[in-house]
Amino acid sequence: MNSRFFQMLAPQEKHRITTTTEVLATMLSNWSQRYACIRPARIPAVALLTSAVAPRVLPAELMPTMKLRCWILGVDDLVKEGQLPLAELRWRMERWYTAALNGTIDRGVTQQPDELTAMLLEVRSELAQHALFKPLCKRWALEVRRLVEAMIQEYHFGLEYRANSSRTLPGMDSYLLYGAARIGVPLWALSVWMATHDTSILQQLEPIYLATQHASAAVRLYTDWMSFEKELFENSINAILISQRQARQNALDESLTEARRSVRRLADVYRQRCLDLAQQIHTDRGIVEETLRRTVEFHADFYSAHDYKTTSLSRVPDLLVSQVSAA
Repeated sequence: MNSRFFQMLAPQEKHRITTTTEVLATMLSNWSQRYACIRPARIPAVALLTSAVAPRVLPAELMPTMKLRCWILGVDDLVKEGQLPLAELRWRMERWYTAALNGTIDRGVTQQPDELTAMLLEVRSELAQHALFKPLCKRWALEVRRLVEAMIQEYHFGLEYRANSSRTLPGMDSYLLYGAARIGVPLWALSVWMATHDTSILQQLEPIYLATQHASAAVRLYTDWMSFEKELFENSINAILISQRQARQNALDESLTEARRSVRRLADVYRQRCLDLAQQIHTDRGIVEETLRRTVEFHADFYSAHDYKTTSLSRVPDLLVSQVSAA
């Protein structure tokens, strides 16, 4: 099953996405100059994702969600590149959880907050202006902690893999348990739900959370499918390596080609589960359901040939016209 998200868009919708992406990218670029940890090359893809998956939310309302996406990418860089000892990362995780929950950092800390802490506090302050922030705040703060915990756990997975190769690869279920959180979709999605101003969401939180988890697993697998060569070069773990190891253990076709196909099929399974669950959600404005559907369809198509580091603003119109999904 392959997504044709970009091909199925009407011409006027492609034009809207292109123009909105340019507006959002400019807004995000201007803001990002305050934070050295934000890598400019990622801004166009963040803007494109936002304009494509949440078409009925005003650009100004989407700014905190894009800032949060930049924060997630910044934390990911910090962990993957080993910029801090694990003990320091765990300390920061608790600090970020406190910041997300209370809007402040520990009173006993006298120095100015680091960039990522300051960025999170800014995002939290802006999200707190929404009426839905208060009922969703605890869940949002827990997702902040869960995201960083998952990143740290994946860092441990990588250390074990580099030390002992495939003998210490986690199983696929364990990998996705952390991988779905690490990709940041559950945390980011909550910020989008807040921006909808749709209080009917509160009566359907559990099915929304479940659909979001399946969306997150799908996005993680599509990401792994696209980034495998880079992660193989970096000696990092990936769902394709795990799939290949499972095939070897079960005396099945263990070729890299088949492992890639297997991961793509599994991603499509999670995508379809998300789509099925989204059909059971009925909010007053319909934005949650639409965003869930568009999120998995966007990534299924986008990650067939692109990633967040190589998508320039000038390529967005061509991408919308010529994108073709992988088999």
